[in-house]
Amino acid sequence: MVLGLSLIAGACSKKPAAVVEDVYKSANDRKFSNILPFILPDSVAPFTDQEKKTFEEYLSDYFGDGPVYSSYTIECEEPAEDATEMKFVVNTSMSDGLNYKETGTLVKGNDGKWRLALVNAPNDTTTLFSVTDPQKRTKELMRNLRYAYVMTMATRGIPEYQVQAAYYWIDGIMTPKSKNQYITLIKNAADKGNGEALYKLGVAYYFGDMGVEQNNQKYFEYSKMAAEAGNPQGLYNLGYAYDEGIGTMKDEAEAVKWYQKAADAGSVNAYNSLGYMYEEGRGVEKDAEKAFELYLKGAENGNGYAMNNVSLCYQNGNGTSQDMAKAVEWATKGAEAGNVPAMNHIADIYYNGTNGIERNYDKAVYWYKQAAEEKSNYAQYMMGECYEYGRGVEKNLATAKQWYRISANNNDYKPAEQALSRLFWD
Repeated sequence: MVLGLSLIAGACSKKPAAVVEDVYKSANDRKFSNILPFILPDSVAPFTDQEKKTFEEYLSDYFGDGPVYSSYTIECEEPAEDATEMKFVVNTSMSDGLNYKETGTLVKGNDGKWRLALVNAPNDTTTLFSVTDPQKRTKELMRNLRYAYVMTMATRGIPEYQVQAAYYWIDGIMTPKSKNQYITLIKNAADKGNGEALYKLGVAYYFGDMGVEQNNQKYFEYSKMAAEAGNPQGLYNLGYAYDEGIGTMKDEAEAVKWYQKAADAGSVNAYNSLGYMYEEGRGVEKDAEKAFELYLKGAENGNGYAMNNVSLCYQNGNGTSQDMAKAVEWATKGAEAGNVPAMNHIADIYYNGTNGIERNYDKAVYWYKQAAEEKSNYAQYMMGECYEYGRGVEKNLATAKQWYRISANNNDYKPAEQALSRLFWD
């Protein structure tokens, strides 16, 4: 889950290079409380003595007794007077003899003071701070600062930081993985009305995961609360609940309403689902052109299912003019984005030589294999067919049977069972 940029501020009036210098010097001297003025927003009450101690402990755990900066140079140009953001680079030489280049960002507050900027996404350690060495053996100062800050603020019960801390726990980022810690923090934040937490709690009940039992009614209730809080994923999940009748009565018109709200809020998934409703005339008047328009929006924003649907629209001339070149283009994009239906679709186009596209068994086998490895029983069956008849691969009945058997065992896929039976008697 990618969240927005969080401006981590302090009460510092120093020039940018001096801010970076003081942070690195404090880190090098293990005086982590000295860093607080550079990262604590003016809008947040100062840390208590206990919180300062907690902050120190978090950072000390991860800096440990490892190598320190034996020397470093700061590349930080003097910004224009109206600049509000700037990058900096620190070239470090460590006490163990290794050299690194570390990058970060400074932001300028409304009071004209420069502060460090950290990102909210707990698993994103490179957007505003990266280490060019592939081994990443430095302590990644910015990441550690963010971690300590988030965990300390989460102890205050601030819901947005509780959600971030929950992600640390479930992903095992700088801490052991723990579903119990995750769900406890999510529930606490949800109790305070945090939309992200309400959405995540609903998902947990949908799957019966993270230590809670599967409960469709609670999935619906928490999705509804998340939607009412304006969370885009919550809006989408509420539409999905009405669409499928999960925890509530099936209501396609209501599903369309919430899918539309989710799309307006920026949910990429909602574009695709809403497009399907218009294509099928479910809960809304059937409109192929509107469906294509929505699919295209979803595709252009990276949704793999929408990419595949755009391809199908171009292939069939549904809501747009027929164009096989564009059909191939969008199916390929969807497949490359990891969408399994798109992998099977582009493979079928090449396998059959569809609508003037030249048959290409090699390309078909490539995409069938990608989908098969994602446990698509259809693709596994087609791999068996390719080996049985030597299409794009050398004919090999033993390998064909292996693929048919894998497909048959995957949700009892009947065509594969029939192929195995036929080969047995042949």
